[in-house]
Formats: sequence, structure tokens, C-alpha cells
Amino acid sequence: MMTAWRPGEGEADAFHEEVGNLVWDGDRKQLLRGFMVPRGVLVNAGGDAEAGSETHGILSNLYLDEAYKTKKYILDVDIQNGQYSYKENSWLWSRIDEATFDHTDQNTLQRV
Repeated sequence: MMTAWRPGEGEADAFHEEVGNLVWDGDRKQLLRGFMVPRGVLVNAGGDAEAGSETHGILSNLYLDEAYKTKKYILDVDIQNGQYSYKENSWLWSRIDEATFDHTDQNTLQRV
């Protein structure tokens, strides 16, 4: 589970949550990430995923598909020396702007 808060806001004021897991595909030497955003987006990524793909894809509910469609998702992961670092990019299309924008999230976790 991944939860995000705006700086200075309390734990009850989370603005984003994802529920999912990471799976290692040893045969293909590939990290897979499957997760759901409670507003109605499902992502099955093997490094990257695009809307319409039958293997590593993105599904949305009808409202989000029409108004705020996630077009593409890419995940880069680095695991070494007790650290797990990730950088993920999502390309989201907005009906309001009729444009696609790039959203980046990144962080490093240190084993203690």
C-alpha cells in the first residue's frame, strides 16, 4: 500500500492511496507491479504499461476513461545496499485541457 499526504497535513487527510504488490518474474528477470487506485484505475505493469495493452495494461472506470485517462505508466526501480529507490511516471490526459501531462513520483526507502 502506498499513501500520499500534502506536506503539513495530518494522517487522516491523505489525498492518494494505492493498494497492490510487487512480484519478481525470475524467468524473465522482470519486476511486475500490480496496483489499484481506489478511484477506479487498475495498473498491471512490467516496467511500463499503456492503455489498451492486453499484457501490461491500464484499466479505468468509465468516468476516468472519458475525463482523466491514464495513458501510460513507467516504473524504474533500483535495489542495492539496503535501499529501495523508485521513480514512476504516469501520463494523464485531461478532458478539460484536451492535453496529456506527465506526473512523476519518486522516493528512496532505507532498511533500518
